[in-house]
Amino acid sequence: MVSVAVGAFADPRFPAPVRTVWTTTKHEWLVFPPHLPHYPKSPA
Repeated sequence: MVSVAVGAFADPRFPAPVRTVWTTTKHEWLVFPPHLPHYPKSPA
């Protein structure tokens, strides 16, 4: 599997996030909007 950070794309039309996954490994200072569903691990 290869992952590319969405910030690597300089396209302002790139869609906004609709959920967050693997939030157990996020930095403490990173805050997500409250309306997004949060998953500590994979939601599958």
